[in-house]
Amino acid sequence: MVVDGNLKVGILYSSENPEKYQLIPLSKKDAISREIPLLVGMGLLVDPRGRIAVIRRPETEDLYPGYYSSIAGHGESMGGYCETPEETVLREVPEEANIHPLKIIKYGAGEIFIDETKQPVRRTFPYICLCSGGDLVFGPEIDPAYSGYFKVEELKDMLQKENFTPASRLVFEKFVKSFANSRELEDFYQTYV
Repeated sequence: MVVDGNLKVGILYSSENPEKYQLIPLSKKDAISREIPLLVGMGLLVDPRGRIAVIRRPETEDLYPGYYSSIAGHGESMGGYCETPEETVLREVPEEANIHPLKIIKYGAGEIFIDETKQPVRRTFPYICLCSGGDLVFGPEIDPAYSGYFKVEELKDMLQKENFTPASRLVFEKFVKSFANSRELEDFYQTYV
């Protein structure tokens, strides 16, 4: 894969229909000056036991040190081609957790989660990633001591007590309303795999 230096993927979208958008390559600096949001693909990893992966950023990170999150990353521009949200998730999950999803399912009914707390603004597209289980092997941008698979009930408790990145908090809060417990999430998993 050839990446165009530091070019990310910007999103030009229709305010009437946020599901319709155009992807363009641009730098973070250009995204800020032109006020164009950057694409972020978010993977909500679910294992066969109805648990969801939650990661913790190391204390050494400049942005949100020690905060919990899901696996996510910016869309990349490669040779003039812009990754779609789904392609971003399919690249990021193996890079950050060394696991390949068996199936990914767009999460939400066309909702796009917006993080306006940092510049440039990010538009996050979440996907449920059904994984075979197995060990998660995290990259250097993740604190392995506090990261792994958690039951839905544990995630609910964490959301009350811990710091989460803004987009992850929004998505996880919606997620725990969709699945009351790990048994419901396990049943959902079995429906698709």
